[in-house]
Amino acid sequence: MSQEIRNSHVRVALLGCGRVAQRVHAPLIARIPGASLAAVADPSADAKTIASRLNPDVRLFDSVEALIDASGFDAACICLPTHLHAKYAVRLLEEGIPIYLEKPIATNGAETSLILEAWGEKRVPAMVGFNYRFHPVHRKVHELLREGAVGRVTAIRTLFSTPPRALPEWKRNRTSGGGALLDLLSHHADLVMHHTGERVSSVSATRRSVYSEDDNAQVTYTLESGVLVHSTVSMTGAESDRFEIVGEDGVILADRFRGTVSRIPRSQSATMPEMAARSCALAMGQLRAFRTRLDPSFEPALRTFVESVRSGKPERPDLDDGWRSLAVVLGAVESASKDSQSVLVNRIPENATSAGEDSSSEVASAESNVGLSGKEESPALTVVLVTVTGMRGIGRVLSFLRKQTIASRLQVIAVAQHEGEIKPEEESRFSAFASHKVICVGEIDDVDRSAAVALEHAQATFMTFLEDHAFPEPEWAERIVAAAKSGPWDAVGTRIENGNPGTVLSWANMLMSYGRWVAAEYPGTTLHVARHNTTFRRATLEREYGSELTAMMGRDGGLLDDLLARGARFYQTHETCVEHLNPSTWRSTLQLRVGSGRLFASSRMKKERWSTPKRAMYIVLGFAIPFIRFGLLREELLTSKTRRERIGWRAYPALTVGVVLDGIGQFLGHTIGPGKVREELAHFEISRARHLRGKERHLMAPDNT
Repeated sequence: MSQEIRNSHVRVALLGCGRVAQRVHAPLIARIPGASLAAVADPSADAKTIASRLNPDVRLFDSVEALIDASGFDAACICLPTHLHAKYAVRLLEEGIPIYLEKPIATNGAETSLILEAWGEKRVPAMVGFNYRFHPVHRKVHELLREGAVGRVTAIRTLFSTPPRALPEWKRNRTSGGGALLDLLSHHADLVMHHTGERVSSVSATRRSVYSEDDNAQVTYTLESGVLVHSTVSMTGAESDRFEIVGEDGVILADRFRGTVSRIPRSQSATMPEMAARSCALAMGQLRAFRTRLDPSFEPALRTFVESVRSGKPERPDLDDGWRSLAVVLGAVESASKDSQSVLVNRIPENATSAGEDSSSEVASAESNVGLSGKEESPALTVVLVTVTGMRGIGRVLSFLRKQTIASRLQVIAVAQHEGEIKPEEESRFSAFASHKVICVGEIDDVDRSAAVALEHAQATFMTFLEDHAFPEPEWAERIVAAAKSGPWDAVGTRIENGNPGTVLSWANMLMSYGRWVAAEYPGTTLHVARHNTTFRRATLEREYGSELTAMMGRDGGLLDDLLARGARFYQTHETCVEHLNPSTWRSTLQLRVGSGRLFASSRMKKERWSTPKRAMYIVLGFAIPFIRFGLLREELLTSKTRRERIGWRAYPALTVGVVLDGIGQFLGHTIGPGKVREELAHFEISRARHLRGKERHLMAPDNT
């Protein structure tokens, strides 16, 4: 270690700056005393913008190779997809550069062997990102065990669960580093071995795939002393991270999210002061969890790494710890592929089984059957439109459909109320399409439910229920079909942009209804697609619902939730968009936002069968809902630089208006129920023009070209 590094800032290079690294690694490195963010390699514009704000002198690179070739840094933090760890860790270690390698260390034993071999020659500081070792909860657990607080450990049970969320493709596939075993079990296996000081000797496991490959698993492993450990890991459940360590003299209960550690003595009885203390600790833990979303373990982990680089003294968790954890994961994968037979955990990386073996034949089969014929079916897409005013209601959106690059491969179904509303001479407007059909259903009081009748008349593999105030760009149909064919997707969502962006009220309604799809930048599998203007696989709707589809569609939006519960897969594309017209008058905004909040609250109470005390609590604390929602939506919607630039100065005023009116609506829903709000809200879909400012109503006027 050079004297220059010991006495000055450690210049840290960040290899990969995705969602987590932007929020955690980059800002922490920039503010840790004795360190500076010297270089960042990531093609994302957002990553470069964030890095530049943290350090105006930071050097930015589109590729990792370019950054390494440029040198000029003392240590590197590797935050790349797991399957790329070995490639760059080996190169850096061979050059004698200290690394902080995010977990897991690699995807298989062969890659790990290359990393350890490169490290063994130089033995520079090299840590693995098992940051939970530095969490106050686990530091306390470690201290209690060292003190013998529960006597000899006889059993351990752990639970690590995270909510389902959209994942990049590499995190959905076991071969590239995805799945609950690599993502979650690697943490808990490391903590178990860290707390007990023992290695794992054998393991058995079962696994299940819900939204992505192996996103749920049950694992039982045996420590060298014979102690049994049972771990449940899930990427599809409520947020939870708990340890229960059973000893001869008591039990340690640790909850990372609540920030609590408690010791229960052998006797279950407790004095009133002890019970009060536990209640206070639980309440304070919940407050701490609410106050900050950044886990407190990241900063001490990165500080330890920086100090290790400065001093030249290796610190743990190191690469050996990374291998010990990965060996448990690989053993669990092998066991799950052998009907949960117990397998011995390898100690030598070269003999380890790849985490990517036993790939799901179902996924491979689904992908291999996409586009085998190579023919362009006609029609390629069925578009369903609903009108209560004949051609006047859908004339505008038809003009956008006629401009589609694959207009001649579209089937357009128009759902009207009565015969003659679309006159024979007006049907020439459909001549550009492969085919069209007009269906009359009588009085229309709900656009979504009326659109469902088109299912039995649809001819294309995919169908879109398109609003009459949502206007697709020319490449929309072609790109949405391509995205739908790219995998076994049951629903495909598109970007949704604001078609009348000139007012705060328009943006308030846009953000509250479609905010997450504005300027959507990241394509991939998702749990969330928009309730309107989404494309569905026709066979899925026919198989799951058939004639019952009408009952599933409507203002409550139950269709998408029900599809997810049935195992459907959603995909979000960012390559195309529709422009959506939003209510822009005060009267309409007040009615829509308060009504939507009221309907949401009352529907949730009914669906979840709330007790009277729970309902009373939400009524009493209703004033807090706008504040909570503002914080959550600001983090969800306005952290994207592209989205902020798209909305401009109206972003925060619009969000404020939206959450305040929504909060009033939720209070009414909790207090007096839905009333007739469902019927009132239906008018927003039936006659959008009346909810626009006078100078914007021409945007709904039919285009006769």
